[in-house]
Amino acid sequence: MEITGADSHQFTEPGYLGEAVPITVREIQVTNDSREISFEEQRNSLITFPEGDYLISYVGDLDGNSFSTLFTTPYTVTISLPGVYSVDNPLLGYVSQGGSVQAEENQTLITWEGTRYAEIRFYDEARLVILYTFGTIWVMLMIILLFGYYSMRAAARE
Repeated sequence: MEITGADSHQFTEPGYLGEAVPITVREIQVTNDSREISFEEQRNSLITFPEGDYLISYVGDLDGNSFSTLFTTPYTVTISLPGVYSVDNPLLGYVSQGGSVQAEENQTLITWEGTRYAEIRFYDEARLVILYTFGTIWVMLMIILLFGYYSMRAAARE
């Protein structure tokens, strides 16, 4: 994530009531003009560094197939999903307001400009197959029930 004019950052996710809940992250890198900046790790997933404009990258665990983040001030956020994941299907995927999606060769880039909240829900090919299978079963069941209903009405008219 890109941050400007900041001297600290806390890694959080939204809680049930929208409050910021600290999360555990690893492999944190703070860079400025292609060089790594040293930082101090504080308590509650807070890092501090000299005030400036930075790019922060980190690795964290995801709960399910979603990612959300909450900031106290607006930031530019870019999320890069590997090519096996998608956000296109509105029944399975979701991108919060203001996010622009760009599909590239082996990845999907989702970017928000000046946002305080970013959320995505993504899926893989297996979930899409399950959705189509579930939908097909329900359509077939409805056809069978409608056919039986109209057959009974036709028999009652005779």
